[in-house]
Amino acid sequence: MEENRRPYWYILLRHFENKGYIHNGLTIPFIIGARERLEPKEKLFTIEELMMSINEIGGTILECSNIGEFVIGTVDFETLKFKHLYPNIIDNIIVTDNSLSMVKNLEELIAHFKNCYQNHIESAEYSKNHGTWGYFTEEDLKKLDEIK
Repeated sequence: MEENRRPYWYILLRHFENKGYIHNGLTIPFIIGARERLEPKEKLFTIEELMMSINEIGGTILECSNIGEFVIGTVDFETLKFKHLYPNIIDNIIVTDNSLSMVKNLEELIAHFKNCYQNHIESAEYSKNHGTWGYFTEEDLKKLDEIK
């Protein structure tokens, strides 16, 4: 799939990875909320729609120890090379730590993330800073605007 045909979430993740803004990924609320900035005419993805889209292309998930939240990343060559070593692979989504060992399939993964993040998304709390969820910070917005 050509880069410009990739969904907004993939372009968002690659931009943040390439700029060194993130190392492991972005939270689900951040990715979902970013759509209103990057594709303002489009409706926000639901958690289910986002996870289905990620599953089509492939992605990684882990629980980030810095913020205590699950983050989504893109799959790179290193991840694919060592895919067999990871504890849990759910369809095309590679869980790179043991945080989701209880999740056995995509439906359970979606249900788990709805439980974790649905309230934040409905409240437009897309970014977690200093342990508190809220709307995007000015710095977040500047980084998102680099993508346009």
